[in-house]
Amino acid sequence: MSCLYNILGVAKTASEIEIRQAYRKLAVQSHPQTTGAAVEEFKRITNAYEILVDDRKRAAYDLIIRSNESEPRQREPQKQSNAGQSNRGGYTKSSQSRRKRRAAAALRFLRRVCVGFLKFTAQVIVEAVANFDFVDCFVDLVD
Repeated sequence: MSCLYNILGVAKTASEIEIRQAYRKLAVQSHPQTTGAAVEEFKRITNAYEILVDDRKRAAYDLIIRSNESEPRQREPQKQSNAGQSNRGGYTKSSQSRRKRRAAAALRFLRRVCVGFLKFTAQVIVEAVANFDFVDCFVDLVD
């Protein structure tokens, strides 16, 4: 298996933006429908992109690559990049959008539950009022 970084033509310290740019460039050059290139080459490029753009998959891939290297190397200092990061606890923009989607789904669920509960409560109140005997209530007040 060849190195995924070499397939995309990026450095091991490349940011997500650099990886995305390299992928788009290669995808346009080797897409089977537009250039008649081999499908397998396009699949290799897409696979490399999918692994390197996902933080978890990339970390696992880097760990495997490091363990397969025959000579022990010192850990390379990671390049600090503000691209794709926010000031909120170091979450990337993709994980922030994932968190927002999950929060929105939770809110939709709570709305459905609350609306259902309110409808049920209103129905119970309407039935209680319908069954309430107002005549006995007024008789008790007069006595």
